[in-house]
Amino acid sequence: MGCLVPPSRVMILFALVSEQPIGKFFVAAMVPAVLAISLYLTNIKLQLCVRPDYAPQVSAIDWRALRAAAVRCSVRWSAASAPGS
Repeated sequence: MGCLVPPSRVMILFALVSEQPIGKFFVAAMVPAVLAISLYLTNIKLQLCVRPDYAPQVSAIDWRALRAAAVRCSVRWSAASAPGS
């Protein structure tokens, strides 16, 4: 999938060699990329409908703990990205 979704190095190189605007290549690459990604996700969904045992078992989510962890991460990130740190 990485070679379809911009910015692909090969796409940029081809645009430079062919002396074409890189922006047009990005726009042109979005339709096949979205199509490929949606087909890939549809395939996963269909496979899991047919064989639900392929999916991992998940336990209940503790939303309070998840929110607290997200707040801790955002505080650390804002402190690390502050000027002079």
